[in-house]
Amino acid sequence: MPSILDTLKKENNWLFPVLLLLITIATFAPCFSLGFVYWDDPGYIFENQSLAVFKDHWSWQGIWHIFTTDVGANYNPLPIVTFAIEKYFFAPNPLAAPFIYHFDNVLLHLGCTLCVYVLFLKLGVNKTGAFIGALLFGIHPMRVESVAWVTERKDVLYGFFYLLSLVYYVKFAEATSGKGKWFVYTLLFALLAYFSKVQAVSLPLSMISIDFYLKRKWYSPKVLAEKLPFFVFSLACGIANLYFLNRGKVLTPHNVVQYNLLDQIAVGSYSYFIYLLKFIYPYKMANTYPYLLKIRATYITLALSVILTVGGLLWAKRKEYDYLIFGWLFFFFNIVFLLQVIPAGIAFISDRFTYIAYVGLFFIVAKTYEYTVKRFADAKPAIYAGLTIYVIFFIILTTNQIKVWQNTVTLWSHAIKVQPDNYFNYVSLGDFTMKAALGEYDTTGIKMKPDELAKTTVKNLIIASDIDSFNQRPVKSISFGIFEGLGTAYGYLKIYDKAIENLSRAIAVEPNEKEGYLNRALTYYNTKNYDLALADYRQCIKFNPKNDGAYYRCALCEGHTGLYRAAISDMTVAIQLDTAEGNYYFTRAKLYKLLSVTDSARMDAMKAKELGLNIDSSWLQ
Repeated sequence: MPSILDTLKKENNWLFPVLLLLITIATFAPCFSLGFVYWDDPGYIFENQSLAVFKDHWSWQGIWHIFTTDVGANYNPLPIVTFAIEKYFFAPNPLAAPFIYHFDNVLLHLGCTLCVYVLFLKLGVNKTGAFIGALLFGIHPMRVESVAWVTERKDVLYGFFYLLSLVYYVKFAEATSGKGKWFVYTLLFALLAYFSKVQAVSLPLSMISIDFYLKRKWYSPKVLAEKLPFFVFSLACGIANLYFLNRGKVLTPHNVVQYNLLDQIAVGSYSYFIYLLKFIYPYKMANTYPYLLKIRATYITLALSVILTVGGLLWAKRKEYDYLIFGWLFFFFNIVFLLQVIPAGIAFISDRFTYIAYVGLFFIVAKTYEYTVKRFADAKPAIYAGLTIYVIFFIILTTNQIKVWQNTVTLWSHAIKVQPDNYFNYVSLGDFTMKAALGEYDTTGIKMKPDELAKTTVKNLIIASDIDSFNQRPVKSISFGIFEGLGTAYGYLKIYDKAIENLSRAIAVEPNEKEGYLNRALTYYNTKNYDLALADYRQCIKFNPKNDGAYYRCALCEGHTGLYRAAISDMTVAIQLDTAEGNYYFTRAKLYKLLSVTDSARMDAMKAKELGLNIDSSWLQ
């Protein structure tokens, strides 16, 4: 990366970049002790089937598979490749070694911070101003989600390549000879950014904002033609990701709210204002921000955004403060596609969406510092004191926010504290604690016994039901999840009447969801209501006629009620669907024995033994 090193050598002052990296790594050092969180981390890392092969050996076919599939309705193969490298070389069992994943996230963030410093220098900011702007980028509390959350490797990776591409673009734009080499570097890093995260589609617009600041004729056909490959790649990247989002049914706000077009624009303007406010003071940070139900106030921000933005740009143009216009353009171009005018997912804003967008605002801060110290030289001590206090304040906020990401319980508990009226936080915490109680999720660092976890599930899902009940807002998928989760938790705690009550409510809400019937059937079975359990298992078979487990459970119910021949018939179907399950053969052997069909019982017992079951010798005689 010659341009980066050349710029640092030209300045002949390594104090600022070294100090910048030291302060940033000290701020984010708590990340090294974090674990994973059960919010996208499983799907991206330790449950990602694309990574399974890398536990034992390196596979180029596996790399090809990563580049030809999506994860969670998102196409970002390069971050998945980095996970594959980590898994192969350092962490065959990621759950046992989260350190390397967090280390690499912090390392990439340091790289981004250094790139911001170099970019500001190349755009004419003095060393002190570039240091201030880059330091605020490095330690800003809104960076925490992108760095502390392993899944957001996407952010720090795309950010690194995005910023590198812009550094080389400035070199290309200012070069009087050898421009081709710098263009190749620019294009190479741009491609890596596109393969890292879809947000890179804003790259050509950022280049245009740089052209404006460098006083190039950005509107001329020749200068615009330079961006043609980038616009083509941005379009292709955008279309590909829209395809995967649509296929994954993500292009809806979780079916919670429905806005008309004007509402969506108003909510977008509200998001725009929130991002600006959080740049100055990042208040009430959380990992999700639910869509607004009452949006009347957003129309005020819509009017204000138009008036203040247009007025501010006209004033800056009249005063020839091009740095203000550039900084705002850079921010706007990198946030406009994320304002959720077209709703997607469950949140209308996200801290991580600001990772690159805020670079434009940090540039304004850097240039404003330059302007202020030149005009008010006597105020330097006060300016430095104010900046020092602000930096310390940000470091404290950032280190406290990192603690939130310690594990899944701390994450959702904090979200509940910040947003006590958001049903989704309670549902998410309840879902995790229930699966942790069942042993499906890792509980490292969580000091709760299984029964305590299940009780936590009940507590949180009852609150979620009160906040967002089926009667208050008819969102079937939400209500089903709440009732089904409550039924599962009550069943685990052996409070069977409550379990059946809630599972029946879940089925009433979503009669076509098999999980409700499956869990209610298990509850009926545990309470020896075999006829009712049998009816629910039959319903499960209607949903999936190849569900061998449901046939097996039907046979157990029939066996308990003396319907041995019917049970044998169901066990035979289960065996036909899964010929390698030894327990199926031995269960049928028991049924044959009850009917005194000894030869068939012996043959099934022998098959069960052959498949690995420990069978008493009396069955084989």
